[in-house]
Amino acid sequence: MNLVMNLVIHMVIASGDMARLSCECLNIVLHIRGDQQPVNVSSLLLPPLANSVPFFEGNISEVQLDLGGISKEQECLIQAKTTSDWVVYKCSNCDTWCYAAHAVKGLNRVLINSDLLYDPTKQDAIRTNEDFSPLFKIFLSEKALKTKEHSLVTPITGNEEAVRNNAAQLQDQLTKYLAREKTAVDEKNQVCTNFFF
Repeated sequence: MNLVMNLVIHMVIASGDMARLSCECLNIVLHIRGDQQPVNVSSLLLPPLANSVPFFEGNISEVQLDLGGISKEQECLIQAKTTSDWVVYKCSNCDTWCYAAHAVKGLNRVLINSDLLYDPTKQDAIRTNEDFSPLFKIFLSEKALKTKEHSLVTPITGNEEAVRNNAAQLQDQLTKYLAREKTAVDEKNQVCTNFFF
């Protein structure tokens, strides 16, 4: 199956079209173009400890980012782990190792998990699913959260400032969303009022 997926991704990208790859919850989206190059992990000359990072155990490819770059809906649900010459990023919401950026070259050298979602139809289906949050713009499956071995609400110690910043960011998103929803309801009420009176 991975061979077929890699072949389809390769054909889409090689045709000159850009592609959007994403994690399963759409929290991390990579806008890529050009040719996808499968990477043999041994060619990266990783130290033994780096090989224990699950990202490097899967199928990975090197890609060139398009102008859209990498978008992250909920930064607070993304973990970064530095190992050797790479900073590897994981979405905690869907538990997916997504990509690695070179520690020196940054986004000029990016490796991706070849198992990321690439089919726009599947991505659109996730956006229209009832478990997709219009507020946070990610898929929040209650069932998946209940069955995970780890919890997203595990206490974080040692970095209270980061926790406060993340909470403030989420509160700001909630406030803006509620304001937009209130405006939409007020506009609908005004239309109804004008219609009947």
